[in-house]
Amino acid sequence: MEEYLTNSLYLIPGTMCDHRLWEPLSLLLKEYSVSQVDYRDCSNLKSMIDRVAASIPVGACAVGFSLGGYLVAELAIRRPDLFDSIILIATSLTGLSSEEKKLRSDNVELLRSPLWKGMSKQRVAQFVHEKNIANPKIVKTIITMEKDLDQRTLINQLLATLERRNLHEHIEKLGLRTLLIGSEHDKIASLNNMKKLANISEFIDLKITRSLHEPSGHMIPLEAPVELASMIKDWLKKHNKKAR
Repeated sequence: MEEYLTNSLYLIPGTMCDHRLWEPLSLLLKEYSVSQVDYRDCSNLKSMIDRVAASIPVGACAVGFSLGGYLVAELAIRRPDLFDSIILIATSLTGLSSEEKKLRSDNVELLRSPLWKGMSKQRVAQFVHEKNIANPKIVKTIITMEKDLDQRTLINQLLATLERRNLHEHIEKLGLRTLLIGSEHDKIASLNNMKKLANISEFIDLKITRSLHEPSGHMIPLEAPVELASMIKDWLKKHNKKAR
């Protein structure tokens, strides 16, 4: 595989997230050229992946969060030549279980109801560390992103990504330098699955958020931006040094 020196980062958000997800992190990555990818208007999984592909030049590093990480991984499997490396934050690369599919389908029905009032704080609690439930800045950002992106976008993103394949075996054999970043308190993306991948492939590294000052659940870019930035920069510097 051709070697690159990474200085361009392309940030891909997760479900019902936009540029606000990345604002705390972007401020800490000023030594890199940082761009953001927007796929909110895409109608299906293929068009989401195509949008990411069209937004990233050869030799860049893609940083995907949650669903954004899944899109990056799927694209990397199809176009490994496109990337220098990939960073997947709080990302589940398995397919959805039948129970999870039913839950999401039920949620879509609720979203279509005129009684839907947006994400509740109880729902937010599933995405953040228990110590961050009372953090107004984090909670407000999550709720505001969902509100601004509206019900139709959320329904589309839930349905468009309902049928997704398990990427573990493909990523394992890819041979692309990959960094997985997870949290022990993530209720959405399994840290155990990330550990299994990192143990199987020499090309896959795993970093786990542990900062007592920035406790994190699933929303790592919002909850632990300082620790996340440090992880990304340290890993890229190590990777670039090897490339030289």
